[in-house]
Amino acid sequence: PQHLPMILVLLTTAARISTVIATRWEDVDEEEGLIHFRRRRSGHEILPGVKRSRKSKDTAPLMPEVAEALHAHKRAMSLVERASGLA
Repeated sequence: PQHLPMILVLLTTAARISTVIATRWEDVDEEEGLIHFRRRRSGHEILPGVKRSRKSKDTAPLMPEVAEALHAHKRAMSLVERASGLA
């Protein structure tokens, strides 16, 4: 269940897993309905830019179902942070 938002992003955007793992909340533009891919993970490092094939793009549409799953995940993570004293 905790990985559902990531799986939905992978399935709906065809982005590489290294790119999705490196995506941050500020990369999700709900007003425009887009996800911006600005970085990627390589080993234990987060690097700027994304590895692309000829057809891939730096942005992808944000499906309403994915946006809803991301909201639910963000709320759950906030509760965990508060309960642990991190927030």
